[in-house]
Amino acid sequence: MKTVLLGLLAAIAFPAMAQTVGPTEALLEWDYATSNVTFIVERKSEACSPTGDWEEVATLPGTARSRLEISLTPGTSYCWRLYAQNAVGRSAPSAMVGKSIQALPSAPTNVRVQ
Repeated sequence: MKTVLLGLLAAIAFPAMAQTVGPTEALLEWDYATSNVTFIVERKSEACSPTGDWEEVATLPGTARSRLEISLTPGTSYCWRLYAQNAVGRSAPSAMVGKSIQALPSAPTNVRVQ
């Protein structure tokens, strides 16, 4: 007896880091060989590790190869991962990629009038 599994999904090849686009933005880019899937983008507001509170932030068509994350909070570290999904199910997660958003400068001190 021969068993054939159809529709299994490979994990997504993800970049080593998210590109900086603006001071509170990040551009995520990835490669994937087929377009008959949807992509699930997950993010968490902490350093990268597989555990923690991941939030699903987007579902994108299979033709998508990037996502612009906007309005990120200054002084916060973010981590992203992706899944490919089809009628059979979800792939393993991609490698995680992280980015720290630069903190706002501190307020001036010792302001006085003479």
